[in-house]
Amino acid sequence: MRRHDWTGFFALAAIGLGLVQLARGRVASAVVALVLGAVAAALTRYWSRKYPSPMPHLLRWTLRVPRGNQSPEDLKRILEPRNGERILEIGPGIGIHALPIASALAPDGTLDVLDVQQAMLDDLTRDAHARGIRNITARQGDARRLPYDEGVFDGAYLVGVLGEVPDGHAALQEVRRVLKPAGRLVVGEVAFDPDFIAFSALTRQAAAAGFVYERKSGGSLSYLARFRATSLLSPGGPRSIDEQRPDQQAALRSPEARRLTTMIALRASAPEDAAAVAVCVDVVARERRWLASVEGFSVDQTSRFIESLLAAGGVQIIAVQGDLVVGWCDIVPLAFEGMRHVGSLGLGVLPAYRRTGLGTQLLREAVRAAFAKHLLRIELRVFASNEPAIRIYEREGFVTEGRKRRARILDGIEDDILEMALLKPV
Repeated sequence: MRRHDWTGFFALAAIGLGLVQLARGRVASAVVALVLGAVAAALTRYWSRKYPSPMPHLLRWTLRVPRGNQSPEDLKRILEPRNGERILEIGPGIGIHALPIASALAPDGTLDVLDVQQAMLDDLTRDAHARGIRNITARQGDARRLPYDEGVFDGAYLVGVLGEVPDGHAALQEVRRVLKPAGRLVVGEVAFDPDFIAFSALTRQAAAAGFVYERKSGGSLSYLARFRATSLLSPGGPRSIDEQRPDQQAALRSPEARRLTTMIALRASAPEDAAAVAVCVDVVARERRWLASVEGFSVDQTSRFIESLLAAGGVQIIAVQGDLVVGWCDIVPLAFEGMRHVGSLGLGVLPAYRRTGLGTQLLREAVRAAFAKHLLRIELRVFASNEPAIRIYEREGFVTEGRKRRARILDGIEDDILEMALLKPV
């Protein structure tokens, strides 16, 4: 068992004993037991967050404990599975939710279930066969690297699972990738679980992965929340609508695509945007592909950066959707005497908002604002593997001035860096 399983059971036992002692009028011993229980509960929560991992097969019996408003019927009401659809469940355990959802998809629909533990899948499939349910496809795998093609599922759900995944951001991004355009996602959480994710934290994670919140059942301590995928296409690849396949062009010109575009506003950043900007940069950095850094910066660091950027006459344009920053483009003037007419450009867009032309819009707005000030030259560095970004820069007039070979070796992959620049028109 996991270390927080042991402390969790100890916490329950200590709190139970404390309540019994309190009922018997033994206040001193009750206080000691309750304090020990509280300490054990805090340790349980801390270790579950620090060392996230799936529930051991040994504890599968706990999955049968009733969870109030997270019953299969509650899940069906908010997920709305329909005959003929293909739905994905991540972390099905022994199938408490999987079997009823699969039945709701019958006779023409399919439920795919993915779990890291083959023993859990064996229990689930054995039970399904015993009940005559034949439309479940079980697969062992990691939620951070889903073994499915892009855009194949009508919906997906995770109940009491997301907090057990070592990288929840990656898991949600993968779910978005495999969902169809406007596919739906339901996440269930209950405070009884040591890896419980608060609803406010979940909405931020989901938004960063490309989901918009639709509705919720339950309260703050036990809920099922439904989201809708906002990304029409997956990360990477061409950004211009004219470079897409005909079916993708139709999707980008659809009413849904136009609605998403109108929901985003471009404006200059301010120090009070630091928290939202920091989240956006961190998500892109942790993809370990596009930026030199593999993690973001603190809110304080980001706030100081914005303040110094504005003081130096620089530019940062952000793309905002509600309270979420979904992309940025900044141009930082160089500090050296004789080079203060030069600005260094940085650009990033959340995965869910790529291939919509947003990167190009940010770039154009930032360049326009920079040239309107004192800057005469804008330069940037881009990894040679980032071909979509290079195409954007070239379309906007940037030219390659140099190449640094084997400039980065990350995760065993070598990459060159291209140095590009754009001069202010005379």
